[in-house]
Amino acid sequence: MHIANYHDERAMLDRIIGEPAPERTIFLSGRSDCGKTWLLDWFEQQYGGVARVVRINLSDPDVEMNPALAMSMCVGKLGWDHFGDFSAALARRPANQAKIENIRSQGDNVTFIASAGVTLADQLTTALELTAAFVKGLAAAAEESSPIVICLDGYCCAPAPTRAWLEMGLVGDVARATCARLIITGREPAGQKLCNVAGALAAIELRGVDDVNEWARVANELGRALPGHDGAAALQVAISVTEGVPGQMMRWLQRLSPQAQA
Repeated sequence: MHIANYHDERAMLDRIIGEPAPERTIFLSGRSDCGKTWLLDWFEQQYGGVARVVRINLSDPDVEMNPALAMSMCVGKLGWDHFGDFSAALARRPANQAKIENIRSQGDNVTFIASAGVTLADQLTTALELTAAFVKGLAAAAEESSPIVICLDGYCCAPAPTRAWLEMGLVGDVARATCARLIITGREPAGQKLCNVAGALAAIELRGVDDVNEWARVANELGRALPGHDGAAALQVAISVTEGVPGQMMRWLQRLSPQAQA
């Protein structure tokens, strides 16, 4: 696949596959079009054959996301064989706790509003029970097969309860268990709470690619002819206008005329 630069960022993603991995959680941030999903695509293409890469879109507009659903979607992709405890814990959950609706997060502050018949302690116990059972299943699955890498896309746009669950449960439990790796993406850099619970967290902030030679290489791979008599100068103008944001640059390159065939 075509990808411009981000050599250091890809090298950091490379490291989480190894044993022992220096970081078990990576937070990949950057504004829209900066290449977060692009790098996840690259990672899955690069390592899908040697690791089980599970991707979940936490901000899918067509899904009413919540912690239980996010974990269930992961289990569905990994297979339920090792997740008997999680399945049993899921079946025991009261219907009025199914979405953990009363957790709210504003910035670094997490607040809880108890609804009738559901106490704060009940909600927290349920969330932690599910997460503990889920991580136990991950550990069992990881012992028998290839590494597990869970990619959670769209953290910053996810529902508040889902973001709070990551901060209070999943990230810390996975970091301590060392049975899997997490790659989390968001538009804003990881907040202090997430950094604190993640332990060995690597933060990658994507800012665009300003390397003319890299974009010239991509243009050549795409079979596109750079405009004018000075292609490098045209590329430099495009980079200045787009700030080298990969999504915008790729759209510009794809609109160029095909290279003349020899």
